[in-house]
Amino acid sequence: MTDTIPNLWRASPLICLHKDLVLMKKMADDIGAALPIGAQVEQLIHIAKVKGFGDMDMSGMHLYMR
Repeated sequence: MTDTIPNLWRASPLICLHKDLVLMKKMADDIGAALPIGAQVEQLIHIAKVKGFGDMDMSGMHLYMR
């Protein structure tokens, strides 16, 4: 049991966050809700993912944005 505890605290990689943002954007579009900041964040994470930071957590965004 204690061997699995550290795995519970790992942050989600950018590829998972990007997937969630894409789904959120689609759901918002389906009901006609605007998410302008969400769309900008999705685009930034997408570019970071393409540039090779997708397997990192949000610290990858820090490295990408530097």
